[in-house]
Amino acid sequence: LLALCTGCWDQFELSDRGFVMGVGLDAAEDGAVELTAQFYKPSQSGEGRQMDTAFVNITTREDNLFDAVHDIPIQLGRRAQWSHMRVILISDEFLESHGIMNALDFFFRDYETRLTSSIFVTEGKAGKYLAEDPLLEYTPSQQFREAQLMTAKVSGKSIGTNFWRLLTQLRSESGVAVLPNLQMGGGGRNNAAVSGAVVVNGERMLVRLGSRDTESLLLLRNRYENGVIN
Repeated sequence: LLALCTGCWDQFELSDRGFVMGVGLDAAEDGAVELTAQFYKPSQSGEGRQMDTAFVNITTREDNLFDAVHDIPIQLGRRAQWSHMRVILISDEFLESHGIMNALDFFFRDYETRLTSSIFVTEGKAGKYLAEDPLLEYTPSQQFREAQLMTAKVSGKSIGTNFWRLLTQLRSESGVAVLPNLQMGGGGRNNAAVSGAVVVNGERMLVRLGSRDTESLLLLRNRYENGVIN
């Protein structure tokens, strides 16, 4: 009888969920939080229908991140699903005003968040990076994630860090962590580029490193894989 009683009674269907690909955290006026969430847009099939982009961005503003997250269904009409999130973008201004732990508190507590999500510090507003057109991938979030992994693996001009590694560094004896830097106009182009690194502690940003200094840091930490040393 117990086997017959098992089943789903409070499930969410796929049509009720919006799959989050990436989020951007910015500081708004009066200490508020501006959250930009990027959702994957399902492909639309049918004659004469053509999808322009594979993603849609939702922006909310609240006094704290928890309330900003729960305002998403007001615009999207779906429940945010965090298990497929690729990246978390945190602006340097947000780090100075709120700190890194306040930025990650919600994601650390939520049971759906993956500890393998990549985390970046952006130069300027994080939300504008999510509005960029991806070069090869379907969404900017996936583009940034692949750029970070490949840059750290092939050139050594940035560092690869995920959610779990960041929390481990912040809870270490030094309490200092290193995150990849995301900037506009890297390599003489207008596209966003993963270059350099940012050193943070639990409260604020300590220093921003260029690509050459990041190579030296990777060598000192024995995490340098490939690249060219001049």
